[in-house]
Amino acid sequence: MNYAGSNIYQTIIGSHTRTAVSGAELGINGQAWDFRTGSSTVSSATIYDDLNAGTVTNGVWTHVVATFDGSVKRLYIDGVLAGTETTNVFASTSLWRIGADNTFQASAGNHLTGWIDEPAIYWQPLTQAQVLNHYNMGLYGMAQPPSITIQQNGANISLSWSGSWVLQHSYDLGCPSCWQDVNNATSPYTATQAPQGHEFFRLRNP
Repeated sequence: MNYAGSNIYQTIIGSHTRTAVSGAELGINGQAWDFRTGSSTVSSATIYDDLNAGTVTNGVWTHVVATFDGSVKRLYIDGVLAGTETTNVFASTSLWRIGADNTFQASAGNHLTGWIDEPAIYWQPLTQAQVLNHYNMGLYGMAQPPSITIQQNGANISLSWSGSWVLQHSYDLGCPSCWQDVNNATSPYTATQAPQGHEFFRLRNP
């Protein structure tokens, strides 16, 4: 998300009930990221359980993840574990809301001033490795499949490709285990006529 607000509490995503503080909320508390939970039927701001971590920088896109495994809350900032806290199980029958949530005054509030991209809810806690993978996917995007250019030059062929992909060859497409790396092959690579009369090439991820 990308924050452009002030030092009041603002919600990224939340599920608090309308007349109490039962539920969960991921938001911004002052200039800190906040994972707020509650399990009370009493309408009072004093019984919120807040896990604050990190510092919010206005105008900078940040990947924020909150998880709860039944006993421990965890808050991740840009793929890194920023804070943990042991807390009681919380429950809510309320819907999830993006950019706002019910408050202890029983009205919608805590509206976010900023931008939210690709919010997601999972019905099991993500591991630290999964959180980091999600962050990296958003940072670098999906890996693009390689492309290879093949040109005939007399009895030889010239193969060209980009990136650090490794060239492999085989003489039998029906044998998955027959693929082998071409030793010290760099692009462009010239292949001489195969003794078997045919040869197959592919690229593998290094």
